[in-house]
Amino acid sequence: MAIFAMISYSNVFWLSLVAIVPVSFWLAFFRSNKKNPWNKNFLLTIFWFGVLSSLLAVFLELFYFENKSVRGFLVGNNLEGIGFFLSTLGTVIPVALIEEFSKGLVLIWAAARRKILSLQNGLLLGILVGLSFAVTENGIYFVRSFNEQQAIFSGNFWQVVFLRFVFSTSAHIIYSGFCGFYLAGFLKETGWEGKIKFLLKAIFFPVFIHTSFNFLLETTLGWAVFFIVLIGLGRIVFLYQKKENEVFFLEKAL
Repeated sequence: MAIFAMISYSNVFWLSLVAIVPVSFWLAFFRSNKKNPWNKNFLLTIFWFGVLSSLLAVFLELFYFENKSVRGFLVGNNLEGIGFFLSTLGTVIPVALIEEFSKGLVLIWAAARRKILSLQNGLLLGILVGLSFAVTENGIYFVRSFNEQQAIFSGNFWQVVFLRFVFSTSAHIIYSGFCGFYLAGFLKETGWEGKIKFLLKAIFFPVFIHTSFNFLLETTLGWAVFFIVLIGLGRIVFLYQKKENEVFFLEKAL
């Protein structure tokens, strides 16, 4: 709780409000969409499980980065000595794996309860999990930024808010949306060869895009994440609006 030690209750309120605002737009869209087959209680359960998945990810990341024996076994402890490219990958790949694993557990739970009955079901639940994960992650970043700036209305603080809203929240929508979509494909596919392909895609695409996003932010090419978000959201919209028979769609999916 030390992170809140120097923040007044009023600022905690404003920081909490700011953390929630970036996802309010997406939640409004989610609630208004007619393809949503779930009741409010189930959606709230998924939302809070997504929040818990973020806390699980924080715990696992702390365990990984603070435990030298675990990190050393996987990538070695002298990350600085292996060059910028490999040392950065040694950081961003584990983060992507941990966070996508944590969110994936929520989608697997929903699938086990037979709540994913179509490709669009999987896509929508993936989006919701990504949003709820982003709520917690955004809150942590906003508090950290405030502690550095000590001014809720400083320009740098609102720059962080804008970047988290436009890029990071959208990025989590993309990661989890793809995971949910391909997990739904795995559930609907009847042959084992097809199931394996969809399962591999459900793992590979979120982790690969997440790794690429974080890696670019560590370089002078950080501006390129704009294109990742633009193309990723475009693909999400395309998958959401697809009207063809789902069996045919499974054969043509990315």
